[in-house]
Amino acid sequence: MMKPCSECGEGVSSRAKVCPHCGIKKPQQSKLQRGLNDAGNAAMGLGCLLTLLAFLALVLA
Repeated sequence: MMKPCSECGEGVSSRAKVCPHCGIKKPQQSKLQRGLNDAGNAAMGLGCLLTLLAFLALVLA
């Protein structure tokens, strides 16, 4: 099934991981979805970092 790429608008398979025309990853996702995924990944990484820092502070105290 072909869907338009959210970046360039060209037809791309709904299973494609990268648009063959513009090279964007996950071409079936909207810009908002990609932005929310990136923000979620950043928040998860920050949470892990804060947890490790708290653990390190407890060990060194």
